[in-house]
Amino acid sequence: MALYFITLSFILRKMEAKKPKMEKNRQENEKTAKQSYLDQISVLSGEVGSFATALMVTIVTINIITRALFNYPIPGFYEITGLMGVFFYSFGLVYAAFLGSHVTVTILSSRVKKPQVRRILETFRRLLLFIYCSLLVYAGATMAWQQGLAGEVTDELKIPVAPFRMVIVVAFIVLGLVMLIGKQKPRGEEH
Repeated sequence: MALYFITLSFILRKMEAKKPKMEKNRQENEKTAKQSYLDQISVLSGEVGSFATALMVTIVTINIITRALFNYPIPGFYEITGLMGVFFYSFGLVYAAFLGSHVTVTILSSRVKKPQVRRILETFRRLLLFIYCSLLVYAGATMAWQQGLAGEVTDELKIPVAPFRMVIVVAFIVLGLVMLIGKQKPRGEEH
């Protein structure tokens, strides 16, 4: 349990350390020009993902405390954290793509010297990722629709599953758009 609190305090310190830098960047962005809608949605995705992470950490902390002190775990704890993970992972993907923080393999593009060929490779990469996201959107929407029609709910708390599947679908729509037309900041340039 002590390890958990150390980890929690580490995460909170990291979040506090980034605030001045994020505030400075936010002020610079407001001065230079208004962000595009896609950029705003990407930043909002990061904020939603951050809030979901903080909420998950809080729920886990409360569950640990209530289990240790009162021998009473939160009912549906695993379902709640799993459903919060939908927001954490889905919107975290979008924000990471916006920042250019995903792992990339540049073995091919790093060897190409001509800028025109690099642009063609980059366009092909973006198009391929957009198609992949489109396939995930189709599969996710189909599954969410079927689960909604079937009335599928979680086991313990009886929470409908379909709306959470649709959150994933919406996140992949935005991710596909970020991959296709987003500015995607270069690695190391934080928002």
